[in-house]
Amino acid sequence: MQVAVRWSPGSRALRAAILLALGWALSGAPGAVCRADGADPAADLTVLLPRAGEVAGWAPDAPAQAAAGQELFALIDGGAELFLQAGFDRAVIQSYRGDGDRQVELEVYRMLTQQAAEAVFRKKVTGGEPPIPLGTEGRRGEYYLIFRQDRFLVAVTGSDPGQDAMTGVERIARLVEEKIRRGLH
Repeated sequence: MQVAVRWSPGSRALRAAILLALGWALSGAPGAVCRADGADPAADLTVLLPRAGEVAGWAPDAPAQAAAGQELFALIDGGAELFLQAGFDRAVIQSYRGDGDRQVELEVYRMLTQQAAEAVFRKKVTGGEPPIPLGTEGRRGEYYLIFRQDRFLVAVTGSDPGQDAMTGVERIARLVEEKIRRGLH
């Protein structure tokens, strides 16, 4: 059975074709991390990532990596089940390089609900980390910060516990927190 498609101006079929073409064109943008089917699993999360020049002394080290749904297993080594059981939506991970050999890894997880973000946060923190005023609730480890804000869970990890790396960790975390609060997702 064949279905005739009417391409008159203003038709739904024409609008759908235009939207599909626009999505296809945008998915090929430089730096986009796409799935095999061409969809960008973190299209709206990448706006949360600090860009070159936004955090003094730190710049993205490689293209961001992203995952949606079950793709999380390929993105993180272990721990995906915790996120998926709680109610995971999508994630984006970005590496940053500072002066010298300093590195920072930023992980942004968007959960389906605030309760899901809180549940994963509770499992991730051991209770020994001191609280830090970051997001709805944050903790500071020896070389990392983790916080939750709305339905987001954010972890920022430095390559070492030194003051320079931890200053970068905190600056990156605070910028992501600000972007979440401003609703840039």
